[in-house]
Amino acid sequence: MLRAFAARAVIQANSLWLLCELMSLVRQGDDGLAVGRVQQALLEAGYDVPNDERIAVHFGSGTYDAVRAFQVSHLGPSGVPLTEDGIVGDQTWWALQHPGGHTNYTVPGWRYDLSIVRAEVRPALETAVGEIGTCEQPDGSNDGPRIRLYTAPDFIGSPWCALFASWCFAKLDGGSPFGRIAATWAIYDWAVAKGRIVGAADTPQPGDIFLILRGSRNDPGRRGHTMIVCTDLGGGLFATIEGNASNAVRGCVRQKLSVSAVVRPVPLP
Repeated sequence: MLRAFAARAVIQANSLWLLCELMSLVRQGDDGLAVGRVQQALLEAGYDVPNDERIAVHFGSGTYDAVRAFQVSHLGPSGVPLTEDGIVGDQTWWALQHPGGHTNYTVPGWRYDLSIVRAEVRPALETAVGEIGTCEQPDGSNDGPRIRLYTAPDFIGSPWCALFASWCFAKLDGGSPFGRIAATWAIYDWAVAKGRIVGAADTPQPGDIFLILRGSRNDPGRRGHTMIVCTDLGGGLFATIEGNASNAVRGCVRQKLSVSAVVRPVPLP
């Protein structure tokens, strides 16, 4: 009896210690159990963590890159996109434990006004809005019966935000201007080649695409996130429709300053 009581006390003490450690910020340069828990959660969510950092239980540059890549496409407990700072605080840790996010698939402040969308891009936006609420099955698999509309047959199980945008723009008269593209960086390369990057001083329009780019063109492990702009909310905020946002199609709100590039697949008249 005493031995069992002592064992339970040790387990409770360890659990309390772990909880306290995880409540603090976990960031680049840290070592220890909390780092290991973060790395394991990243791996389970489908993100790569370098073997040497996992073995050393060290928060190095590879873990930092994986955290930022996770933050780009996931939401916190209030349904707001995570701050992409590479630091695991309460918001990011919650998202790592709940990668599927919420069953409310539009975040506070999101809205869509069809009347302001020009006819040339309206079919893509109507299609995207109609997909809000589509979820991965099972959660975290990059797959599901509806997800395969975007990914099959060549990209089943792959990250699908760019594929979702390609599928939506395929509904335009004449099809998708950029074809079927499976990677955010590839959309960026297409836009550069075609002169479709929107200038920094220009206001994004419904039917534009926001890109968040991480890594470099020559980095085989480069990552990114693709979002369709649907409404200018004012103050530098824009409502977006995003595939693979916390493992679902969601209506989100993004700051223009948080994105790497704005692409205009269909030029203005």
